[in-house]
Amino acid sequence: MTRDEREDKKTPSRLDPLAMINKLALEEERVLSRSFVAPVVPGGQVSVQIGGIACKMTLTDPSFEGWAVLKSSGRSATVCGAPSLEQIKGYLHFLPRFRIVLLDEFDNKWWGLQASTADSRAQIAGPIPIRFVQKVGTFETICARFDGAAFWYESTDRRRDPSIARSLRQALQEDVEPEKLRVLGAVPQERVAYRMLWLKKHPELGGLIRRAPLTDAERIEDALTHAGAQLDGFWSQGTDRVSVRYIVDGAVHVSEIRPSDLGVISAGICLSGQDQNFDLTSLVGVMRESGYSDEF
Repeated sequence: MTRDEREDKKTPSRLDPLAMINKLALEEERVLSRSFVAPVVPGGQVSVQIGGIACKMTLTDPSFEGWAVLKSSGRSATVCGAPSLEQIKGYLHFLPRFRIVLLDEFDNKWWGLQASTADSRAQIAGPIPIRFVQKVGTFETICARFDGAAFWYESTDRRRDPSIARSLRQALQEDVEPEKLRVLGAVPQERVAYRMLWLKKHPELGGLIRRAPLTDAERIEDALTHAGAQLDGFWSQGTDRVSVRYIVDGAVHVSEIRPSDLGVISAGICLSGQDQNFDLTSLVGVMRESGYSDEF
């Protein structure tokens, strides 16, 4: 190796700004020459990723709303057709899924509560709007995808018994007080939703009724139920540490969690030291995908 080669090896390679600009321009030309699928809201913008950078485009028809196949032209985009169901699924597939308990429709949008308070992927306080909701009713649990700015309707949650939502709607119609509500299978967030809509009917009582904080048992059962699992028992293992026995698709599992935030301490299966990257809700999904069953 020559001296110059040794010096070149020691010297960190320098970025070529011109080469980067040219590369970005080629990527932009490639992306903008193709049509793409995106959800569109009135007066909104759509964005595409170009070289890892979000490029926003203005719609040529600011009144359009819905899923669309778009064609870009510079910094504007034109609706050129309706996407197929498979194309919409393809768009949503890469976004994280959340389960939402629906409240009511307001200002042409459905609003809901995050179904599981144990889901730590996003800190959501209070009701949130969900775009493009279809054929649903109050108190139903749906699946929605989150792109970092908005929640987009995906489907109803088929794991939830629809009779629970119907019973809650009937109770609300009969004006049953929240403290007297008796709906078998209703979880804490559904009861919160009921209380909110009942108080909407009785605004004069809004300042008089206070809900007691959820117990550890309620929060654990809530997290498992909305993940499609069933609580079978739990017991304390010391300060902020409990063992939870639960059933997923007929298989029994035991995991140790922190009741304060439902974070996993020990999953009960080999996760290659990644146990603490999960909470109880997301762990159920891992159990289901792996097909693992405990011999408890």
